[in-house]
Amino acid sequence: MGEIGGNDYNYPFFLYRSIEEIQTFVPLVIKAIASAINELIELGAVTLMVPGNLPIGCSAAYLTYYETADTDQYDPETGCLNWLNKFSEYHNDQLQKELSRIQALHPHTNIIYADFYNSSMRFYRNPSQYACCGGGGPYNFNTSAICGYPSVSACDDPSKYVSWDGIHLTEAAYRWITNGLLEGPYTIPQITTIKGVVGNCYTSIFGFGDSLVDTGNLCLNHGCLSPPYGETYFHNPTGRCSNGRLIIDFTAESLGLPLVQPYLGIKNGSGISIREGINFAVAGATALDASFFVERGIDVSTDISLGVQLDWFKEILPSLCNTSSKCNEIFGSSLFLMGEIGGNDYTYPFFLHRSIEEIQTFVPLVIKAIASAINELIELGAVTLMVPGNIPIGCSAAYLTSYETEDTDQYDPETGCLNWLNKFSEYHNDQLQKELSRIQALHPHTNIIYADIYNSSMRFYRNPSQYACCGGGGPYNCNTSAECGHPSASACDDPSKYVSWDGVHLTEAAYRWITNGLLEGPYTIPQISISCVSQDA
Repeated sequence: MGEIGGNDYNYPFFLYRSIEEIQTFVPLVIKAIASAINELIELGAVTLMVPGNLPIGCSAAYLTYYETADTDQYDPETGCLNWLNKFSEYHNDQLQKELSRIQALHPHTNIIYADFYNSSMRFYRNPSQYACCGGGGPYNFNTSAICGYPSVSACDDPSKYVSWDGIHLTEAAYRWITNGLLEGPYTIPQITTIKGVVGNCYTSIFGFGDSLVDTGNLCLNHGCLSPPYGETYFHNPTGRCSNGRLIIDFTAESLGLPLVQPYLGIKNGSGISIREGINFAVAGATALDASFFVERGIDVSTDISLGVQLDWFKEILPSLCNTSSKCNEIFGSSLFLMGEIGGNDYTYPFFLHRSIEEIQTFVPLVIKAIASAINELIELGAVTLMVPGNIPIGCSAAYLTSYETEDTDQYDPETGCLNWLNKFSEYHNDQLQKELSRIQALHPHTNIIYADIYNSSMRFYRNPSQYACCGGGGPYNCNTSAECGHPSASACDDPSKYVSWDGVHLTEAAYRWITNGLLEGPYTIPQISISCVSQDA
């Protein structure tokens, strides 16, 4: 989308209209650009790059038009006219504010601000401002003999110049600007994060969350689950709450990375490399501290909350990077997977049959805890964070067992899920997305991706039955007195035909399906377009 708007100011500036008059054009120009963006989004556009204005005070044409003997008007380092550059900065500031507003209205889109101004200011600190091709004058710019006229000649080596004809730039300058956009820090959010670190993809994954993410911390902390956990892929229990791999495993494989190892394995001196990522997630973890639940008479299975996981991350920082620049380098090319987390904050009280009115009061606190962790990670250098919402708990075999009723009106006739429980998940997810949009606006250089695991998983709840592959009987094969792994419980012959593994957690096949929906389908907001994702994942 541009650059556009520069000429709206060039025409009046070259007529020597007052800056006060031209400044009144800025809101109208921004409004016109915004209108075009909104219309393109309505027509289906998903990713839009919108450049700002160039530093017009460095342009040979402007320097010629507004040449002055007053040296105070020039930047001593670059020779550019300060007041004209301030005008460009004003336009760019207003444009960025409007882009943030549009992004909040259209969370499914990728609206990228291209910072032409700062990307080009890098070379104005070196070459002179005069044009390669022109008809003379202090800056080789002359309106009576512009580039292309018979009497005008071009320089021998345009690659050594910034300005081509006084108004436009040379190919070398445009290449420099483009490299700054595609490979450097001159897009907001960084386009490297949206495209998966162009050419190289993500170099590591850092995971936080609960049993949907835990790859072995529970096993190392409390002892592993019993067979048949892990039977499908690993052929033995690993601490994963499934028959095989999880979303974080499939994500790593899709990005060409090794499976993300559990933090406690690294802490215990397993010799595992940490440069390609660490998983801090623990099965049973909550977003809120364990004390919150203890105070309300709610038992939790672990006191390793999201806050504790964040402390673990900070403890290992010196081993990862010993300078802020090194941390920024590592974390700038890392994917931070923030959950799923928060589901257990509701599961524990729901399984005690606490009222939905009470549990609903937990939601703002859970969202606040997740937001606090995200903000802290951003301060530590995180750039790309994928934050999953809650799964449709009304489709879970455990919830369907715990809240089984003869009132058929409570069930969705198409899926057999409990409507009121799914509405609760939707409420949590709606509040989470609003908070993520707020954080994104505060940190425009980051890429905060909402992972819609609710709708990604709802696709398969419209087909298979809800009963668990592994369990001890009952309408949904979910029985708290004979859970999966108990001697009296048994597993189905083919877990790939099931969604639910043990009534609470999903099968490897379901996690693969969800991951494909996130990495290749429409179930991330904004869409995570990773060019290096393996199609075999």
